[in-house]
Amino acid sequence: MTCKQWLRSVPLITALAVSALAQAEPPVAAAGTSTDASSHRDIISVDLAGRLNADAVAFTVEGKRRWALQRSSFPDPDAYAQLGGYLSISPATIDTALHGEWQPHPALRLRLQYDFYGFLGQNGSLLSFPSAESPFGQDAVDARKGQEETTTGHRFLFQPTLAAKLGPVIFRNRTDLAYYLFDGKGPYFLDQDNTMLLKDGDLLVNDRAEILFKPWQDDANDLYAGPFYEMVYGRGADLDSQRAGLALALAHHGRLAFTDRSRIYLQGGRYLHDRNRQSELFAVIGMGFDLDL
Repeated sequence: MTCKQWLRSVPLITALAVSALAQAEPPVAAAGTSTDASSHRDIISVDLAGRLNADAVAFTVEGKRRWALQRSSFPDPDAYAQLGGYLSISPATIDTALHGEWQPHPALRLRLQYDFYGFLGQNGSLLSFPSAESPFGQDAVDARKGQEETTTGHRFLFQPTLAAKLGPVIFRNRTDLAYYLFDGKGPYFLDQDNTMLLKDGDLLVNDRAEILFKPWQDDANDLYAGPFYEMVYGRGADLDSQRAGLALALAHHGRLAFTDRSRIYLQGGRYLHDRNRQSELFAVIGMGFDLDL
């Protein structure tokens, strides 16, 4: 595996970081929110993660301000509203985003996000394809070296998350409803986040269901583990991909060195249905930390 293969997909920064933060944070509680209704928290999150099949390495820095919503209309102590943004940079892409998030109850979390992509014309990003039947596996991407486009793109994302806790078991379902715009040649483009062909003005649905257990914890650490199933569908090319596996996340809620919270996470499994990776294995591994400002 070459360094360029690892750097192939910088938009994955977002997907990995969001997944990592969701895995490491208690899924049905906004950990650390204050009981003061007028209070807010400013947080910086930093994550580094890598993916095997399709190969990538990712780095993200996110800043966010979170307001506690403990009022008569929001009696739950974990209710909050949040605004934030992130910056992701690699040899392939520059990705900036702004988001708003609202959790009126631990069972429901709603997120709106806008992404601006700057494709730098190298490392497989951004590639155009003539039809929905075009091969876009790793061999096809490698054969197109030098044909990447220097252009821009946009994503508008709505992300609802539903969660429930029954005893020690946590059930959670997160759905990404994303609308994409590309300024390249087209008519189809390779979305490296989801390894999916999309058109300009296309809709992508990514749905992830998981069951998490907490097999171990102490005063400062929580270990989450459990199976997940993920389905991705691109409307323009009428393509879908399905995979399943096991997720592990170790979250440290106390100070460690200069950090206020830290995490290590691992996901692994198999592609159940995919045009390019049928029955192949995949893995994601990473680490991150938070700073309270």
